[in-house]
Amino acid sequence: MSRKLMKPDKAGVSASYAMALSGPLPPAEQFLKYDQALPGAAERILKMAEKELAHRHESETKIINGSIKADTRGQYFAYSITIISLGTFCYFAYSGLFVPSIFPGIVMVASIVVAFIGQIRGSRQQK
Repeated sequence: MSRKLMKPDKAGVSASYAMALSGPLPPAEQFLKYDQALPGAAERILKMAEKELAHRHESETKIINGSIKADTRGQYFAYSITIISLGTFCYFAYSGLFVPSIFPGIVMVASIVVAFIGQIRGSRQQK
């Protein structure tokens, strides 16, 4: 059984319409149509947009506060390492043990250098 494709006598024309929206609110004309189709829909859409905005602000605030806390913790940690290394270095150097004093001295200098390199990289990534 074979089928023959028949050519249509008339050419078909089709048209399509597309609309792209950005943001939580539709254009004013559609906004009115929503309210006409379902009374109270416009108010619900506005409440949804307000809740979304409040959620976004709250999330951004949490992210910023968390970043500040992490930076502060890192600074305290680096300060502690530096002070402990400096104290150990001074103790060994004062006691006349110059070779053992090298390790705390290296740790102290390395922690300061790493902190500055981290700041430089962080500022470059933000730009």
